[in-house]
Amino acid sequence: MNSKEKAKNINKVLARAAGLLLALALVLCLVMPVAGQGLPPNPPESFWGNVTLNGSPAPAGTVVSARVGGVEVASTTVDSQGRYGEKQAWLGTWSTTGSLVVSADYDGQTVQFFIGGSLPAGGATVAYGVFTELDLAATGTLQYTLTLSSSGNGNVTVPGMGSFPCAAGGSVTLAATAGTGSQFENWSGDVSTVGDVNAAETYVIMNGNYNITANFVAGPTPTPTPVVTPTPTPTPTPVLTTTGGGVTTPTPTPTATPEVTPTPVPTVTPILTPSPTIAPPTPTVTPPPTMGPTPTLAPTPTPTPAAGGKKTNVGVIIGPIIAVIVIAGVAYWFWRRRKPPVPPAPTSGSAGPTPPKP
Repeated sequence: MNSKEKAKNINKVLARAAGLLLALALVLCLVMPVAGQGLPPNPPESFWGNVTLNGSPAPAGTVVSARVGGVEVASTTVDSQGRYGEKQAWLGTWSTTGSLVVSADYDGQTVQFFIGGSLPAGGATVAYGVFTELDLAATGTLQYTLTLSSSGNGNVTVPGMGSFPCAAGGSVTLAATAGTGSQFENWSGDVSTVGDVNAAETYVIMNGNYNITANFVAGPTPTPTPVVTPTPTPTPTPVLTTTGGGVTTPTPTPTATPEVTPTPVPTVTPILTPSPTIAPPTPTVTPPPTMGPTPTLAPTPTPTPAAGGKKTNVGVIIGPIIAVIVIAGVAYWFWRRRKPPVPPAPTSGSAGPTPPKP
């Protein structure tokens, strides 16, 4: 095999190697970023414990809120035993009002806890993926604001219309009065602790800041019942009849039948029932026959970056390195092709190339 054939074989090997490296680089550039972003998100941190207010268990329904940088990120309420949050499942049930979890996005930051939305009760540093036992305690007078309004022809008469400060956990009486031609319908808004939302007179337990509305609807005006005055009937004077024996026999007086005045029947306004609207039938459109099933191309899902800590994208680092290697290999291959082959060195003892025969 001469030098030219050897050079051609070397160029072929280099070309195949360059193509293989280029294909490998393209595959890595496509696969590695997806692999780096397909990791599951970090789990949040769950807090649980007891809540005390002025040395006693906080009333049931008291709001417990968690804030990071002054922004509320989670909240729950206190149960009947003064507990909040949820601990590990294998340790058993803790509170009955749900968990209080802080997202792993706040890992390493300080979270502050408040009772009733105003009294500070403690703090901690967020560490995602753990269950943290943290008892909360606060001192001070806890008050909430009750805001009352009405809708329709009527008003809230007890305690009135407007906003009222109320003690936490206290019971406040509510009373609504309908206007002429209207009737009370219900209470709406923050009515989770209202005794009876359908009663005009009821109560509300103040476990938070509430906005409650008394709703009134048009109703029939009651017809007054007329008062019937009976007409007195005069009693006739008995007539004395004298018989032959000198005995006077009184003539029986007929009993007067009282006159009965009929009671007027109140007029009942009939309730008109609207006629039902008949919707026209929807025509059924038969699709034209198709020549065959049309393949459905599934969209390629776009990977969602994981929430929480920062992840290093391996594809972004390895991809450019492999691309540089591939480009260097291809450049070397082209340089080898452009360089003329080196003629073989003359063998020892020869006087030079053999001249052609005549």
